[in-house]
Amino acid sequence: MSNENCKINAFDKEKVFKKGLVYCPLCHQEIYAKSEYLLRVFGNNIYQYMAAVLVMHYRHYHIQYYDLSWKYYRYREYNIEYQEMGHHDYKIMVNNRAKRQLINAILFNDSLETEIKKEMIKGFIPLQHNDNKTKKKIKDSLIALEIEGIECQFCIHPAKYIIILNGEQYHVCGIHKRKKEFKNLEIIDLRKNIEQEINKLIA
Repeated sequence: MSNENCKINAFDKEKVFKKGLVYCPLCHQEIYAKSEYLLRVFGNNIYQYMAAVLVMHYRHYHIQYYDLSWKYYRYREYNIEYQEMGHHDYKIMVNNRAKRQLINAILFNDSLETEIKKEMIKGFIPLQHNDNKTKKKIKDSLIALEIEGIECQFCIHPAKYIIILNGEQYHVCGIHKRKKEFKNLEIIDLRKNIEQEINKLIA
């Protein structure tokens, strides 16, 4: 925890890997979520492991319809999606819902530092069966976090462009991109530039 603003800026590997204590952005607290299988798969990356066990936690504790559908026939017979999709594909669909809900919760969680939010969201990238909605949610969320807080270097407005002058990079708003010293220089769209970098990351 950060002493200055009490925001989470790091996670303890021993607590996560050995004790199974993982911060859930929906519960707003540490929860017990441990999987020996997921530890073998993602044990080299704390954020990937956390993403995987949080999906499992969401599936079993934040919703009821998944467990009820595969455990009880009388519930399952009213679940048209489960009947049409079968257990495997239904689980994939539920997991993708879980991923998007968790990413939203991370994005808007006031207890997490921005850099921690980025790493937690990146943790979802290598998980299996990410659908197009989940991939878009990951990309859009990372873009929003990268852009967040980047101000024009000449005023307090949000920066929208990058201009390089004499080897130096300037973040500027729509007004200050028209400064005379920037005339005839290449103007790079900040969002598109960040999007290109994130596309490489999630490819």
